[in-house]
Amino acid sequence: MRDGWEKTLPPCENAEKLAAAVAGVHKTRREDAIQEAWVAHLDGRCPWQAVWAFDRREGRRTVRERPSSDRMR
Repeated sequence: MRDGWEKTLPPCENAEKLAAAVAGVHKTRREDAIQEAWVAHLDGRCPWQAVWAFDRREGRRTVRERPSSDRMR
């Protein structure tokens, strides 16, 4: 079930891709992903690609910040 976030997305040619990209982001980072989409839209970039890049970047950061003992599991 969605929390109504789809109503806050910027206009985009590929609205389905943008909605899917935001839906794929973990819910704790979803608000930040929507902000990334808006910034990309206002800059003239593709919002769904910005959300995808944000999610990958945050995922890599999470792995880097995890203690090394947790990475061994």
